[in-house]
Amino acid sequence: VVGDLLAGQKLITWSSTSTDIVGILIELSNDGGVLYLATIDANAKNSGSYSWNTSTSADGILNRLRLTAFDASGLSSTPAFMAGEFTIDNTAPTIQLISPIGGENLAGTTLPISWTSSDISPSTVQIDLSSDSGNTFNPLASVSDTGSYNHTTALPEGAGYRIRVRATDLTGKSSVPSASTTNFAIDRTPPILASGALTVANNSPTSVTVNWTGASDLITS
Repeated sequence: VVGDLLAGQKLITWSSTSTDIVGILIELSNDGGVLYLATIDANAKNSGSYSWNTSTSADGILNRLRLTAFDASGLSSTPAFMAGEFTIDNTAPTIQLISPIGGENLAGTTLPISWTSSDISPSTVQIDLSSDSGNTFNPLASVSDTGSYNHTTALPEGAGYRIRVRATDLTGKSSVPSASTTNFAIDRTPPILASGALTVANNSPTSVTVNWTGASDLITS
């Protein structure tokens, strides 16, 4: 059917009124009907239907079918064409996490997440979050596969965060997940320098020695 998204085994159907048809030539175009270079079956039975394994054809969005009937003497009918294109998608999507990939120190309340993906029929991306250095992941959001998402609910501060993304296309096939390679941190609290931690010693006309104890903070450098 025009506009359909096909994957796996699909049924091609037709109707005919002639009684002397001995076979049906089924051809495929992948350029919108300009050329029909692929033969699905050169001698299909005139049963009114044909089970087509679409995985034997290349993925694409400009596919059309052409059917031609022929009789025992080799005479052919006028071909029957589809009125428009349909899509074939038998390949799972791919996805690559862009950020946060690891090593980032984030101070805001919004967590920006971005990725790149590839598929004929993109649909959704499942985003999972780990706060324990990737040992466990929990669902964060399921969003449209637009390449980016901003999580606006503030997450607790921590230094062991990782993100994992997985794409699913309109046929239900899912990608191999892509995740942060190292931890990123969320830290919105300024460091605290203890009272009395700063001391000055060894004053001279040309120099001053200043000493302090380390500040308390989630992230140290």
